[in-house]
Amino acid sequence: MLLTMTAIFLLSFAPAYAFEVHRYVIQDSELRIYPVDHSLTRRQQHAALYGILEMMKQGTTQELIDFVKVSLYEMAGLYEEEAMRTDKSANKDGFQFARWRNQALEYATNLYRVADSIDITTNLEVDIDNNGELQMLIDGKPYLLNSPQIAKPQILDERIINHLCSMRYCDVELLAVQQNRFKRTIVIEAAWSVTEENTAEYVTSDGLHFLFANLENRSRKQIAILKIIKEIKFIAETLKDAKSKGIPIEWGSLSIKPFFGSYDHRISLNPFGDTVYIKLPELYRVHAWQDKFMPWIQARVEDKTYEQYLDGDEILARKTR
Repeated sequence: MLLTMTAIFLLSFAPAYAFEVHRYVIQDSELRIYPVDHSLTRRQQHAALYGILEMMKQGTTQELIDFVKVSLYEMAGLYEEEAMRTDKSANKDGFQFARWRNQALEYATNLYRVADSIDITTNLEVDIDNNGELQMLIDGKPYLLNSPQIAKPQILDERIINHLCSMRYCDVELLAVQQNRFKRTIVIEAAWSVTEENTAEYVTSDGLHFLFANLENRSRKQIAILKIIKEIKFIAETLKDAKSKGIPIEWGSLSIKPFFGSYDHRISLNPFGDTVYIKLPELYRVHAWQDKFMPWIQARVEDKTYEQYLDGDEILARKTR
C-alpha cells in the first residue's frame, strides 16, 4: 500500500540520486510591510517603464513627445482590444457590457485624437504622482496611464517599452536589468528512483519525496509535480526573504488565503499587518495543500533539514474548480 503522508527529521545519509536541475524565472511576490506604501509598490511594478521615462525626460523635446504619443497610442489600443473581446460578453450582463464597451471605445478614440494632435508646440509635463502613478499633462489636461486589464498591468508597460525600443529609445542592457529586478529564479534539483517497496519516488535534493504507485505516465507526473514544487519553494524563499528583513513570522497565526475566484493569494505573516501577495495557480488546485507542505516550508525558512514524504498520486488528484 502506498505510504501515507509523513514527515521526519533526517536521521541518516540519503541515498545517492542523479539529480536533474530545473530552473524557472518567475515574477516575484510582493511584500507589503505595514503601514503599506502604495506609492513604492506601484513604482516597483512599473520600474522598467519609469526608468525609460527618466532617461527620455533628460533628452530632447522630441523624445518626450515620442514617449507621450507612444503611451497614448498603446493605451488606446489596449482599451480598443479589450472592448472588442468577444468572450467578455459571456461574463457580463449584456446591457452593462455594451455600455462599458461603448465608453471604452469612445475613450480609445479620444486618446488616439489627443496623440495625433501633439506636436512641438504642445505643452507637455510627465511625472510620477504621489501615488506612484504616471501622469501626463497635455496642454494642462491630465491623463493617467492605466490599463483596462487590471489583473495584468504590466502588459501596457511591455507594449510601450517594446514600441519605444523599436524606435531605438532604450538601452537594452539597462532595460534587462530593470525588467529582471523583480523576477525570481527558482532552482529545483530532483530525480526519480524506485523504493524498496517497488513504488516510484520523485525526490528533491532538499527533502521533498513524492511517492507514486507506479511509473506509468512518468513524464506527465514529473511535469505536474515540478510545477507544484516550484510554488512550494517560491513560498519558502519569499518567507525567508521576509524574515531576513527583520519581519516577524508567527507560524501559529500565519494564514494563506486565496482571493475569491482567483489563484492570487494573500499570506498574512503576523498580527501587525505584514503581508505577502503571491500567485499560486498550481497549489490553488491541490486539496489541503497547506496541511501537506507547511511543515517543510517552515523548516526551510528556519534553515532546518527536513524530509517530507507525500502521496504523489493523491496530490495530483486536484480540486475541481
